[in-house]
Amino acid sequence: MEGWSIQLASLSTAEAAESLRGRLRSSGYNAYVRSSSGLNRVFVGPVASQNEAYRLRDELKKVQQLEGFVVRYQRSED
Repeated sequence: MEGWSIQLASLSTAEAAESLRGRLRSSGYNAYVRSSSGLNRVFVGPVASQNEAYRLRDELKKVQQLEGFVVRYQRSED
């Protein structure tokens, strides 16, 4: 799928990233973690349109108090 995601965090420990992912999933968000170069990035998405991604980013800021930014969705290479 091509689309857009919101990157919410870049954390040094996998445990912290998994904890945030779990919190977001329990709130109904499609959260996932991508790890590379010692960082564990937490994303929500993907969504089909960039406008939908901006709306989701704003919702996450309001509801979860998380500042994020919109990025192109990249499929996992696993």
